[in-house]
Amino acid sequence: MLKDGCAFGRFMIERFVGSGATGMVYRAHSLDGKRTVAVKVLAPHLAKDPGVVTMFAEEAKVGFQLNHANIVKTIEIGCTEGLHFIVFEFVDGMPLSTLLLKGPLEEGQCIWILRQLGQALRQLRQKSIVHQDIKPDNILIEGRGNAMLTDLGFARAPKGRMQWDGFAVGTPVYMSPEQARGLKTVDGRADLYSLGATIYHAATGRPPFESKDETELLMMHVKDRAEPARTRNPKLNADFSAILARMLEKDPQWRFQHPEELLLAIRMLEVTPVPPFVAGSAQPPSQQQDKR
Repeated sequence: MLKDGCAFGRFMIERFVGSGATGMVYRAHSLDGKRTVAVKVLAPHLAKDPGVVTMFAEEAKVGFQLNHANIVKTIEIGCTEGLHFIVFEFVDGMPLSTLLLKGPLEEGQCIWILRQLGQALRQLRQKSIVHQDIKPDNILIEGRGNAMLTDLGFARAPKGRMQWDGFAVGTPVYMSPEQARGLKTVDGRADLYSLGATIYHAATGRPPFESKDETELLMMHVKDRAEPARTRNPKLNADFSAILARMLEKDPQWRFQHPEELLLAIRMLEVTPVPPFVAGSAQPPSQQQDKR
């Protein structure tokens, strides 16, 4: 673990933020003090695995292609003192998963997040990139309530070196049926499914399907139809519940075909989107984490 106050390349480590399966994340600032960043450091024992190093490099490569207000920006990748690292913009906020510990969000807040993530998916589609791991842990809510997509470690990109075909890539609780089956035809509609499952969780307090058995959970995504969100939470607008149901269709052809269709449906709703936090309110604590 890097020590607080130590120099690391062009940055000074401020403090440890969180850890995940691939490594640790630190808050840091540039040596000139002009920029605060998040530094993700690959665990040394994983650096011995060429496949993991390739995956780590691909995460940065995909990130460099994206520039959107609702996607955490990738700043640089490097290796110093034998440690592989990626530098991201620092988001002073918390994962959506932390907010959900208190229960479901208000409907207007869910629609706000859905709209912003729909805009993020629109840029991914323009670059022919599939995120493949949209979930509450990978959506950061910053102090003004804006939602930002993070963690491109499983992203499927044109000419990418990682070959995901044949593998159930992603997080089972929010995984699309085609990902669960390891199909080669995974495209942006899989992200729309995972986003639908995530917002369904935010709106009802529970994900669409639950099981302690991972294989059973994957088969639920493939075969079972999710209970209407409005059945679980009668306060929800019927049209909003219908949007979530369409996002969770088993056959990609029955879902929204691209993010613009989703955004149009959201604009037609008679519910005002509301940010989870408003300008001038107390900002949430900094809890940005690598949960992969």
